[in-house]
Amino acid sequence: MTSRDFCYWLQGPFEVTDLKSLTVEQVEIIDKHLNMVFEYEKKIEINFCIWLRGFMDAQGPVIGPMTTENTQMIKDKLNGVFTHVIDPLYGDKAMQDKLNEIHNGKPTLLEFGKEHGFPVTVKPDPNDVVYKC
Repeated sequence: MTSRDFCYWLQGPFEVTDLKSLTVEQVEIIDKHLNMVFEYEKKIEINFCIWLRGFMDAQGPVIGPMTTENTQMIKDKLNGVFTHVIDPLYGDKAMQDKLNEIHNGKPTLLEFGKEHGFPVTVKPDPNDVVYKC
């Protein structure tokens, strides 16, 4: 796993849930994925992974739950990585503004569909076939 992959992987739960603190199990999973970064990348591309390894090691020899304050510190540091390191890789300021609009909900899904020529159904028709994975 690359350090950039790890940042996207870790950002996922922080974005889609209201995660306030990390459980022992979550910390163990993060630790395992972080180990994959250090195994795969001999020169770590994104320094956040080095920082996080040190931060987690400083918590003590036994992996335990992460406090609300420490979890927030991780979230803030990771957000900074996206703002200053990863996001700029995807284009100039105009492109960044456009991507941030989409990421932050503007345009809405309906507006996006209309702009790009595909209909978005808010409420499915009860007569439509529904496919499930």
